Amino acid sequence: MGLGGFAVERARAQETIPTFVVKWADIRDFAEEEMFPGGVAAGDTIGNDGLPDIAVGTSSYDLWQNNWIDHNQPGKITVLENTGYWAGDTTGLTIFQQLFLPTTAMVSDIAFADVDNDGDLDLVAVAARTTELGGAEEPGLYVFERRINPELNQNDFKDEFAYYGFGTYAMHGLRGMAVADFNNDGYVDVAAAVDGFDYFEDNPNQILGGDKVYLYQNKGGTQAGLFELKPPYEFNFYDSNNNLLDFNTHEIVAADFHRLTLGQPRLDLVTANMQDGFSISHMRNTGNNASGIPIFQSTRVVPCSDPPILNIHDLAVARFRSGSSHEDVAAFLPGLALVLRGNSRGEFAYDCDTNPNDPFSSPSAYFLEAAGCSPCGASTATLKTGGIATGHLNGGTKPDIAASACGEYVAILLGKGDGTMQFDCTQNVYYPTVSPAPTNIFAHTVVRLLIVDMNQDGFGDIVTVNNTSSGPMGQRPYVSVLLNQLNVGGGQ
Repeated sequence: MGLGGFAVERARAQETIPTFVVKWADIRDFAEEEMFPGGVAAGDTIGNDGLPDIAVGTSSYDLWQNNWIDHNQPGKITVLENTGYWAGDTTGLTIFQQLFLPTTAMVSDIAFADVDNDGDLDLVAVAARTTELGGAEEPGLYVFERRINPELNQNDFKDEFAYYGFGTYAMHGLRGMAVADFNNDGYVDVAAAVDGFDYFEDNPNQILGGDKVYLYQNKGGTQAGLFELKPPYEFNFYDSNNNLLDFNTHEIVAADFHRLTLGQPRLDLVTANMQDGFSISHMRNTGNNASGIPIFQSTRVVPCSDPPILNIHDLAVARFRSGSSHEDVAAFLPGLALVLRGNSRGEFAYDCDTNPNDPFSSPSAYFLEAAGCSPCGASTATLKTGGIATGHLNGGTKPDIAASACGEYVAILLGKGDGTMQFDCTQNVYYPTVSPAPTNIFAHTVVRLLIVDMNQDGFGDIVTVNNTSSGPMGQRPYVSVLLNQLNVGGGQ
């Protein structure tokens, strides 16, 4: 034991390094379509065949770099059916349906969830906004109901979405979301990260009150699948002096980070503070009030002294220590992956005592791009898009990590079962490409990714949503599936 209850095991033997074969799918309506990819989700929503299907959100606005691509294209969600046919040159994915948001709603995150408890996975999306359209934007929560009725020959998602507004506008609106049952009533709710960054420069006469989390509560019962912003639905971030914080809240994950000794577990939140140095925020679920609404209390968590770096872009949750019941967090920064070990009290360890003056010297930090790394080398980006995911890449029960690296590459970090990862940035074998040859003439960016077993062979595959920002096709979003080539039983 060490670091106040953060259990650490001894490292295990060398982990088997998987190799991958790349499949890909175009998600454009037409060859000239220029869209920027956003969220990605996986779930068995088509056919109930045990094969995970994929949904991808795209928008005409790059939420990361704040750049317009095309003013006239609406936010879009493309649902891809997993056909199960992955042999040879077959991609295994085919477009099932395309769903559209208003032209002024920019898809920032999506998820499959059974919001109405009918046994079918619906689609949930949160949308951001920009000020460039003159105030007619429609950020908020969008729900597309899954519709299956053989008698009426219906097997799709309803085009008519249910829209739940945003209340007070923010500069960028909703960023990430977590879909879970936060008040233990048996119905999933939506917690959405609200980015109020730079709002005061736009309209100093209207006070937003910093970044926050909005809770869209599922009404449940006969109104299951309908949501409401039921006060108190806004939960702000505060420093130790009770001052409101505004640090570009970007991504959000849910788990039982502050475990109770008695009573029913309550799901808490952790947010990525994109412009607050090296920090996350833990939002503890303190329980329901008299109206059945969970109340969250925030704590800014700085695992050790703030280094001069911004932009924690993405988060993922796993238990990286074999036999541990504590939830850990994997975080992605440009060119860097971090492992933060939880202790079920809302605290996270990062081995700061390695060198308190250099947090990046910690064994919990993994450089994906640095001098001497191959194929990436040193990164100069500070606002680069990227994501991180957890899952099992080489069999067994020890969670692994996949993270965006430079250009067309994904970095794979293999869990040892002791809270550390097997990774060597000088070895190309840890950097599979998302680019199906010979299309590597493009400049690629891996925007978001998942670890999911697409062909049900017992080994996790990597699904990435990529942006191609140059080349003869222009701005081109597409999906890559990196099929794991390990044989069943060959992992550790």
